[in-house]
Order: sequence, then C-alpha cells, then structure tokens
Amino acid sequence: GISVDPIRGGGVKLPGVGVEVKTPGVGLEVNRTNIGLGIKLPRVGVAIKNEVSCLECINVDIVLAIHSSNTLRLDNWRALRLFLSALFHIPLVGKLCVRVAAVQFSSAVIHLFDFTQFDTSDQLFLHITSKLQLDDGPAKTAAALEHINVGVYFKDGVYGTRRGSIRAVVVLLNKNSDDHDAAVVQARILHNYGIHIFAPVLNGDVNQNHLTDLTRDKSLVLSVRAFIDLPSILWDLFSAICAAQAPRAEPSRQPTTTPTHEPSTQAATAKPCPSSNNICIGFLFDGSSTVGSENFKELVKSAVYIIRSLPDGAWIFSASYGTNPHTASQPTTDKARSEQETFNATYRNSSTQTGRAIRFAVDLFATAPNGCTKIIVLYTDGRSTNATDTEVAAKNAHQSDITIVSVATGNDLNTTQLNLVSGSPHLVTKVEDFSELNSRIYEIAQAVCNVRKCPVSKPICLALVIDSSASIRADNYQYNLKASAYIVQAQQDGSFVTVVRFGTHAYVVCNLTTDIKDCAKKVAVAVYQNSSTHTDLGLKTALDQLKLCPEGYKKTLIVFTDGESTYPNATEAAAKEVHASGATTLAVGIGSECNDTELREIASSDNDVYRIRDYKSLLDNVNNLIDAVCNVRKCPV
Repeated sequence: GISVDPIRGGGVKLPGVGVEVKTPGVGLEVNRTNIGLGIKLPRVGVAIKNEVSCLECINVDIVLAIHSSNTLRLDNWRALRLFLSALFHIPLVGKLCVRVAAVQFSSAVIHLFDFTQFDTSDQLFLHITSKLQLDDGPAKTAAALEHINVGVYFKDGVYGTRRGSIRAVVVLLNKNSDDHDAAVVQARILHNYGIHIFAPVLNGDVNQNHLTDLTRDKSLVLSVRAFIDLPSILWDLFSAICAAQAPRAEPSRQPTTTPTHEPSTQAATAKPCPSSNNICIGFLFDGSSTVGSENFKELVKSAVYIIRSLPDGAWIFSASYGTNPHTASQPTTDKARSEQETFNATYRNSSTQTGRAIRFAVDLFATAPNGCTKIIVLYTDGRSTNATDTEVAAKNAHQSDITIVSVATGNDLNTTQLNLVSGSPHLVTKVEDFSELNSRIYEIAQAVCNVRKCPVSKPICLALVIDSSASIRADNYQYNLKASAYIVQAQQDGSFVTVVRFGTHAYVVCNLTTDIKDCAKKVAVAVYQNSSTHTDLGLKTALDQLKLCPEGYKKTLIVFTDGESTYPNATEAAAKEVHASGATTLAVGIGSECNDTELREIASSDNDVYRIRDYKSLLDNVNNLIDAVCNVRKCPV
C-alpha cells in the first residue's frame, strides 16, 4: 500500500501490476526541487522515461481536467497528488516536446495554469497541489470541456497549442458526470478538432460506458481498482498518447485503382473545411431584446466554433445587430484574432433590424478578396421588425453572389421569411432552443463548408437522380435533398442542371435549366415517394433531360441510391444507354445494403463509384462529391 505519511527514499509495490515506484522525497512537506521520481517496469527493465520514447521527439500538448469534489477522501486525495507528481515528472515537462495545462472542476470550473506558465515538472506539481481545492459541488464535466473548447488552450497563439502537436485532454473523474449528455456534445466538438480524450476510471462508482462516450474508444478508458493504483496506468496512458496522431489536413481525392472508394466519413461537427475552400464569411448575431443576454452568448459561442473549422486564410468578420449593426471583428484573415474579437461581441437589447445588418455585411464584402465564396451566417430568433426591408436586403445580397446561411432559434419562427432570406430551405437551420445550439454545430458548420462553386471555366450539364424508395425513410431522404441542393448550387452561372426523383415512377423535380438557385430551392422541398426502386426509370428520365443540353457541354449524371433496383436487368440496360450518350455517371451508394455490382454497372468506371456509410454522413462528403462533379472535363475533340 501507500503510507499516509510523506515517503522519503522508499519504494511502493503496486499490487498485481509488477510496477515498482521509486519515490525519494514524495510528500507535501518535502523540498520539491530535490525530487527525482522514476518508475521502473521490470518486464522491460528500463525506466519509463526512456520507454515512452515518443515523448522525447513529438510535440504533445495535454490539458488535465481534474474533478475536485469532496467525494475524494483524504487518502484518495493524497494518492491523486502522488499520481499527478508522477504524471508531471515522467513526460519531462522541462523539455520542449511536452507541455501541460490544467483546469479543476466541480460546481465551477477554475483555470489552474496554461501551457507556458511553468518550465519544469517540479514547478507544475508545486502549483497544482497548492491550488487544487475540494468542494461539495457536483461533477460538471460538460462545463469543464466547454471551458477547454472556448478557452485559449487549443488555439494557435502564445498561450495556446502548437501547430502539428498531438493534443490531448485527460479527464480525471471520481464520480459520474451530472451533465453527461451535454458532456458528450462537448467531447464530440473536441474530437472534431483532432483532440484526443483519455479517461482513467478512478473508482467503481464511475460508469465506464459514460467514459467511453467521452473518449469514443473503450481502450482509452483506463481502469484502476483504487486510487492507490493510479500510477499503474501511467504506462498505458502515455503509450496511448504516443499512439495518437496529430491533426492533419483532409486529403484531397486522388485517382485509385480500387473498385470502390468511400469519401471520408469522419465526424465533422466542426470538421475543418477543406483547405481548398476559398471562403469569405461574415457572422451576424441577433442582439435584439427578445433574445436575452445569456442566449446571445450562445449565438456567439456557436460562431466561435465555426470560425475554428474554417481553412487558414479565410476572410472573416462579425457583428451584432439590433436597431443598428455594430462591428465585433473587423475583416481579417487572422482566425485567432477573429475568434477573440467575436467572443467579445456586444448584446444590443433593442429592435430587430435584420435588413440593416445584411446591408452592412454586403458593404463589407465589397472589400473582400476576388474569387472567394461569400457567405453570411445570420443568427436570428424569429421575425424581423421590418420584414419587407429584410427581404429586399437579402435579395440584393443574392444578386451580389452572397449566400446567406440562416440559423434560426426559438418557436416563433417565420419559416417563409427565412426561406426567402436564404433563398432555399437547405440553407436554413432551425433550432428549438438556444441551449441546443452546441449540439447543432455539426450541421451549421457543414452548411458553411458545403457552400462551393465549381471553377468558372467549367460550365457543365448536370443531372441528379435521387432514390425516393420506401427503404430510405423520410428523414434520410431529407439529408439526400440537402446534399443535392448543395451540389446544384455549386454550379457556375451558365451551367445547366436538372433533378429527377424515382421510386415506382420517375418525376422531374427541376427541368433542365440555367436558373441554379431556383433548381436548388425546388430540390430542397422535393416530395418523398415511399415506394419501390425503379432506378432504370430514373436513369431514362434524366437522360431525356440531358438530351436537351447545348452542344459542347460535358454531360454529367450523379445517381444516389441506398440499395438494389427492383429490376436490376432494366437498370443495367438503362445505364448502358446513358454511357452510350457520352455522359459521365457517378454512382453514390449509401448504407450497407447497396449492390456493389450494380453500382459499378451504373457508374462510368470503378473510380466513379462512391460508398457512403449512411445518409447523415452524406452531408460530410458533399465537398468530395462537388469536387468529383466539378472535375469532370470534356475530352478533346
């Protein structure tokens, strides 16, 4: 066991693990500068400092989130401090490769220190053991993770993380979270930024499944039988950190000889936008009296998360609005600066002059770099004070080639006006309550990242064929419509588009047209057929539309389906007709029930087959599909 008294020069044998801890001078009254703690693993015969070799050469930034409630008994508290001492000594904090920051949480979250505050593990240990305090509060894990999300810890900058480092949060919980569902949402946001979460199980009262929800990987939930055994998990903890990968840019689609390939399905709640996206974006926050100051903060935090997901070099500004707009962050390509200034946006507590805010944003976009995709993210709680003025301002923004993504929160929403402001339902995200905004970051961020344009020099003739059969279900069908609307809207002026839906019968949703915005609007509200799967009729109807394309345009057809056709032979014959017409066909199979052979028959080549995990993941892959459509070129004559 472990002596309650300070230990000088002794050794502790950890039960059942075979780990010997040499602890000269570990104790609260000991001169910490004279301590050198080493842990020896008999099975390999070398010090763990040398064993965890990755920490000698890879940049690692670790944030400790320490639950500090009174459920820790005196002996457990001392054991925890011993563990922290070992934790700080093993990574050799004095070296540049590893840095540690920390927060404690219970009824409140308290910042303890940032990455740059201390140079040695002794300084860290002295500070943390003097600052940590127990209280009677609950385990507010969500609040702690949100504090880490919103704070400077994992931002680029003097006090934040380093570019390319492995980023990790170690959650030390000695009881179940009081806000588990909210904690999972905050954990998901961290994961989406490439931040790894590790969670030692400190006692039997903690639900290990809950910890797995936070880590997303059962192997990252490290179990001990009691507090005194905590040092025994150090090897597993640092091995897991060594095995973690630093965040890296999303790879671009490359040619492959594999019969089918699946675009990335990593979660993207704030999945970084592709680095190739050239974005100019403005955030407008409704600061009217009906919002309330606390709800206004939720709007601002939502925008901060989205700013983090933007590619480096994005041109960003933000403003709050009420009776008049007020700048929070001037246009800049400095994401860290924009985050900080946006976070300090001021609440207006006045009327809702949305039209004035939109015109303000349009004027700022006049100074934006040439060639970027211009987007307004408009946060609102319902109805504008002057609806006509808002609609006129939005129309002028659309004419200036500015896309408006509306985020509407509350029960008093004017859906008709929101659709007019954004131009299409697929660009409107409706949230019932301000407290739910964080859980919808994924969707809002994707709405921003999925706004794209094909290169100007490549107008095409595009047909989308959408499976509307019963096996899909109505909710999944909506994901397909939204993804299709983004793809339609990505086409440049001068391109032709048409959209067909099929079930037992095939129907034209949008006849071949150059009115891209009108077609996107129609596809976003297409009717769900809930019937059989006559893919052949969908292909033939789309081909009839493509026959109307002008000479010289490259014809492209993209088919979405979740399974196997009702009549496979008829589908194969229809696909051959499409191929014979000279059109390039992309086949997108969604879910696990797709017939791979049929997908290859539909597609022009094996490299034109895409497999998507499920319909929700389809929105994650819109950029990949837009790239595939935009990169179809007409062969030389």
